[in-house]
Amino acid sequence: TMRHRAPSILLALANLHTRVSGFPITPEATANTTSDEEPLRSAECVDHGPFPCEEDGCPEGNKMGGIVTCAEMAHLGLCHDLFKSIYDDIPPEVTSLNESLVRNECRASCHWCCKDWGPYPCEEDGCPDGGTVSCPQILEMLGEGACSMIFKDLWDDLPEGLRPAARVKEACRVTCNSCDELDDKDEL
Repeated sequence: TMRHRAPSILLALANLHTRVSGFPITPEATANTTSDEEPLRSAECVDHGPFPCEEDGCPEGNKMGGIVTCAEMAHLGLCHDLFKSIYDDIPPEVTSLNESLVRNECRASCHWCCKDWGPYPCEEDGCPDGGTVSCPQILEMLGEGACSMIFKDLWDDLPEGLRPAARVKEACRVTCNSCDELDDKDEL
């Protein structure tokens, strides 16, 4: 059985779309990591996979040719787990990833990227012209203290797709210079 934290959720994932809740993911973003603790700015912020998954508990069940996507693993909270810990019998195609954390192969879905997300919709009073606001604009408008602020405190009507409890420094990692501070990058 593929191990996970919420067995009932995994079975419902067969029809899950690849969109992950949280900040929008833009393909032009870049990131890399020199360790498992800090993403850097030098490789693409993309997901690898999908990965073979032919065990009970997989999205497609115990089926030859079954797969699991990065979005599904992120949704299950597996980003901090080693690949070898989520399989009963690790498939040969995944053995080279035995000691790799899921977040290192699923950077976009796990939000394991040192980048600024956004720009964010902003059409309220106080927003810059153009209908969006970027991370540098947020800091320019609110000062250095903005990095510690929570998104829901910045808008009267929080735009869809922004997690209300997320801190600005979690989404504006380059602008806030916070890549090395974040432990739970998949919590966005």
